[in-house]
Amino acid sequence: MHNNASPNCSTDVKPLRLAVDTNVLLDLAGEVDDVLDAVAVISLRLPDTDKLVLPSVLEELAFLADSGRTKEACLLSAKAIRQIRDERRFRPLLELPYSSAQVVELADELRRCNLLPEEEMHDAEQTSSVPPPKSMTRA
Repeated sequence: MHNNASPNCSTDVKPLRLAVDTNVLLDLAGEVDDVLDAVAVISLRLPDTDKLVLPSVLEELAFLADSGRTKEACLLSAKAIRQIRDERRFRPLLELPYSSAQVVELADELRRCNLLPEEEMHDAEQTSSVPPPKSMTRA
């Protein structure tokens, strides 16, 4: 039996990756209708996506849970962390397969190409952490 497939060809399709922003997770924890609806639509339209929570988002949630400006911020952050852990809707990444220098370099390139404003440095580094994600962010 002869296999005509090229050894470099693969029929496996990588899942689409979505990077979930901190604000989305906080709004889900706060049951904000627009965000609940948006996530439901994304899940319906892109059912096989890998929804990733990047280390910077996990760190931000942990910081807010401990040191948020308001009690509500602390409670919502703690709830978001519990939802990530318990619901399995999102996949937390504890570390990235890239060095910090590579992430900063890519973030600088995103800003240089005017793909993100200079003041969005954190978002640029977050977005560049898992190439090539489509960022689920709230405007």
